Amino acid sequence: MVDDPHSTIDDNPNPLQCDPPAEEYTPAWTFSSFDGDEEDSSEFPIPTNSVIEALEIHSESDTLIKGDRPNPLKPESSNLPAQEVADVSLKIEVQERSEVMETPQRIEPISSLTKPYKYAENPVVIEFENVTKSFQGQMVLRDLSFQIRQGETVCLIGESGCGKTVNLKLMIGLMKPDKGKVSFKGNDLAKMTEKQLTATRIKFGFLFQMAALFDSMSIYDNVAFGLREHRLMPESQMPEYIRERLAEVGLPAGVETKKPAELSGGQRKRVGLARALALKPEVMLYDEPTTGLDPIMTDIINELIIQTQDHGAKSGIIVTHEMRTVVKCADRVIMLYPITRLGPRESQILYNGPPDAMEDHSDARVRQFVRGEAGERIREMNVARMADEIDTVVAPMDADDIVSARPPKY
Repeated sequence: MVDDPHSTIDDNPNPLQCDPPAEEYTPAWTFSSFDGDEEDSSEFPIPTNSVIEALEIHSESDTLIKGDRPNPLKPESSNLPAQEVADVSLKIEVQERSEVMETPQRIEPISSLTKPYKYAENPVVIEFENVTKSFQGQMVLRDLSFQIRQGETVCLIGESGCGKTVNLKLMIGLMKPDKGKVSFKGNDLAKMTEKQLTATRIKFGFLFQMAALFDSMSIYDNVAFGLREHRLMPESQMPEYIRERLAEVGLPAGVETKKPAELSGGQRKRVGLARALALKPEVMLYDEPTTGLDPIMTDIINELIIQTQDHGAKSGIIVTHEMRTVVKCADRVIMLYPITRLGPRESQILYNGPPDAMEDHSDARVRQFVRGEAGERIREMNVARMADEIDTVVAPMDADDIVSARPPKY
């Protein structure tokens, strides 16, 4: 930089190349790899040698690229000192970034299937119509619409907090939507009486994330619980029937006398599946069925899911983050996205189609989730951090606020 404090833009051919501050703030989670050579820095989300470049967010899906906008503080049209131009231009970039995020985004159409879908003509079992659900003012689902057809297995995927498990609870009437309608075989669950809801829920089998077995009961009593609760079978017929269900999920004879604490995590999952299958459900709901399992046990559970879905004309909805489960078990995949990171008119469903078309999908967010790439999220985190820093610089605290914010002396 030119040392003359009265230097203008015209004297400096590149006014935005400013010396970095003496004590530059570095977040605790910044990767040490960012300090590498300049030719390698393009691999990382935020180049460390330029603050301005950090705000130029590039997305392969073209959803975050801002259009050309006139900038009244362009270097060629301003007589302000270079440092002031850099500071104000940075503020304008942050504001533009915020405006772009609020702009309605182009909604990707439902993915076309690569071959005729074998369940396309089957009757609709579950239907969501413009469903919205909030908790304490925080919207989790927004105008969500999709269908589940008889016999198909659908995986619900997406980042944590996008409402996947909430969907399962809405499907069996444990929750009611704030707006919209959830239907089972054409009947609105919200309009059912408690007796009708109970009769409907018996048609669902539910495999909970941690199996949700009763610790004080034997495995036999856990599997028999639903049968007894709904009086579906005489007690005399239960022993043989329960042993068959346990054998069906690969558990050895004699396991029915044990308590859940005596079994491994994978065995408890299989007991939970046997309990669900004992009710002969029309629809199976799986909430993170392979969470906490090793790769071999994960594949065993996946095989059991396939076996369960192939037995009869059951529909299956699997909530999972495990892409091996998606690839192996799903006929169709629905990917949801957190509302807080969507435009005001952007669909919450980023993808609705076969699992084999996800990795090459046109939306970068879909590809990044499938591949487990965090690049875009790290860029957003850096931009948010820098926006907070700019707000602090532009609107500093009053002297009294600064004093009150200091830690107490002991």
